Amino acid sequence: MIKAAALATGFVAALLATPVFADTVGTVREFYRLIDSDAPLSEVGALIADDYVDHDRSPVALADLSDRQLIMGLFAELRTGFPDMVHALDIIEPIGDDRVVVY
Repeated sequence: MIKAAALATGFVAALLATPVFADTVGTVREFYRLIDSDAPLSEVGALIADDYVDHDRSPVALADLSDRQLIMGLFAELRTGFPDMVHALDIIEPIGDDRVVVY
């Protein structure tokens, strides 16, 4: 089994900017549960804002793809390369109403 570290908190904060979700800790747990499961990637995509911005976008990323499309492609590649990946979320600490820090 591969144990992957949690993604950067910047992505998690962007994820939580989606107004549908009020329970930030529960949303983060659900996000990583979906990532680590065989759930359709469309379910993961439902948790990512359409206007998601990757502030650390690779300079070699295809210009015609949105940041959201790139991150969804990354998740698809991770699932293919590491089908048994598990994200260990040791601590999920709420910060205000719409942000968390993940350790």
